[in-house]
Amino acid sequence: MSAASYQVYVTGELMAGAQADEVRARLAQLFKQPPDKVAPMLSGQRVVIKKGVEQATAEKYVAAVEKVGLRCFFEDVAAADAPIPTPTPAPTPAPAPEPSIGALADVSVAPPGTVIVEAAPVAPAAIDTSDYSVAPPGTVIVEAAPVAPAAIDTSDYSVAPVGVDVVEHIEVPMPDIDTSAYNVAASGEDLVDYTPPPPADIDTSSLDVAPAGADMGETPRDAAVPTPDVSHLKLE
Repeated sequence: MSAASYQVYVTGELMAGAQADEVRARLAQLFKQPPDKVAPMLSGQRVVIKKGVEQATAEKYVAAVEKVGLRCFFEDVAAADAPIPTPTPAPTPAPAPEPSIGALADVSVAPPGTVIVEAAPVAPAAIDTSDYSVAPPGTVIVEAAPVAPAAIDTSDYSVAPVGVDVVEHIEVPMPDIDTSAYNVAASGEDLVDYTPPPPADIDTSSLDVAPAGADMGETPRDAAVPTPDVSHLKLE
């Protein structure tokens, strides 16, 4: 038994939120065709865009077309080519009888502005306003409740004259420091007595100064090193 063959078709129905001009441009880019070549796909008619493919391939076509904004479908080719049964026509209902001119003899057209239906009168609400009156402009509607003054005893308080110190100044006694043993030295005087150290007692009687260029002393020479006897050595 051969595998089922499918065909992919569109009906021109757009996906939700898609615009026809944008979908036409995307279809042209998808199928690599000029926009006028893909325009029939948006005409509202059934247009087959691929036939004789497997189901997996048909599903790929549907996904690609719907991605650009056009609703797409696929169906079995064998089912699509099956003859469509001719439907039995439904019986035509008999036309309703038209009203005769005699039946419209009592009908008339009211002039423009005529009230066709009289509005039912609405009884006014029964509200007793005998206890209410309107106060003159500027009248205080709500009287402010008087606030009793605070009872503060100020009999022990008085106001001092201008310039009087409100806080009594307390004299701070000077510290009793004995400075009788101190005096001020004259400008430039050493405050600390400096005693220079005694000179060093160095005996230089045995020292002398050599003339310029004289040798200060002979460098001791090393004793001659004897040459070792190698007469008994030979190379093999």
